[in-house]
Amino acid sequence: EEGVVALKGACPGCGEEVYNFVRVGEGESHGKSKSECHVCAQPLVFHAYKEKVPPSMREPAPTRLWTYGRIYSASRPTDYGPPRR
Repeated sequence: EEGVVALKGACPGCGEEVYNFVRVGEGESHGKSKSECHVCAQPLVFHAYKEKVPPSMREPAPTRLWTYGRIYSASRPTDYGPPRR
């Protein structure tokens, strides 16, 4: 589907490889998607960014856009409470 990119990387909580699909609409420069790690259940936010590629860097492929992203750990209400015993 056009405007959807796949992001993968390491979970900030446990290091396990995670992935998600993020929609970056036509004419938009970024998109977000929420998920959670399948190993440690840490809530994650995937941010995708789209940028124009300078003409001098289009060799050998004539692609005009780069898409890249980051994976962030999202906070939970329990992150701010007293530690459980």
